[in-house]
Amino acid sequence: MVNNYYLLMHGRGGDLGNFKVFSDSHKKEIQKADKDAIIVQESIDRARRFREVLEAWPVANKIKELHIWSHSIGAGLFLGYHDPLLSTARNALIAQVTAMGRNPTFEEVRTTEVGALFTDDLLASPYTATKGIVAPKFAKGAFIKLWGCNAAISDWVYSDTAADGSLIVDPADTNAVYYWRALNERNRPKPSIAQALADFFGVRVFGASSGSNIQVLKDGAWQGTDAYHKKFHKFPPGSLPHRLHPGKGNYGAYDPTPTP
Repeated sequence: MVNNYYLLMHGRGGDLGNFKVFSDSHKKEIQKADKDAIIVQESIDRARRFREVLEAWPVANKIKELHIWSHSIGAGLFLGYHDPLLSTARNALIAQVTAMGRNPTFEEVRTTEVGALFTDDLLASPYTATKGIVAPKFAKGAFIKLWGCNAAISDWVYSDTAADGSLIVDPADTNAVYYWRALNERNRPKPSIAQALADFFGVRVFGASSGSNIQVLKDGAWQGTDAYHKKFHKFPPGSLPHRLHPGKGNYGAYDPTPTP
């Protein structure tokens, strides 16, 4: 018997609840479809943990599918979404550089955001070494799926939020504290995190180019939780299969960029 290995990772769900619910649902779907499946689930709310899990994975156990549930933006996965420890570190950096009379740098922001996996991270140490270690661990025809919002939007430009809620992109605009805009200082234009991971691992990656919504499987059909609530006058129980699905279209496929 040849085993098929599946790796399921979930980040911190924040206001969307516990992302392990989606991982558990998908595990059951895999088990129904593949009697030879060996499924490993991992909680990853730090980018370091994402890397450690893959580096420790036995090279003989070729990964058929890697699924990741995470909040995301075009150029990054926010695995530690709304973790108060991350907010504390972010505010500490802002206070430190403000006292010095300057803005945070690209590198300071990138390394402070330990709960995010940025496309910029994949171009820096230790990920540059990780690439050669991890890429051979995927099976022929393997793929990665990023379950969540906006992971396939390219040419991402970071912005800071002003007091009135407007997004500030201009680096000289003082209506918002200069923080996320520091990531615009290098590596532009930025690919989507879906495309960046496809290039990094050398496999096809699926990602959404819009926001995603929670859906549940009821009576053989997937439906949004709002529609379920309207019909049954209650929110769906955790026992029903759950998934995240794009609000527009479906998850698109992104292949590694051909080398010249």
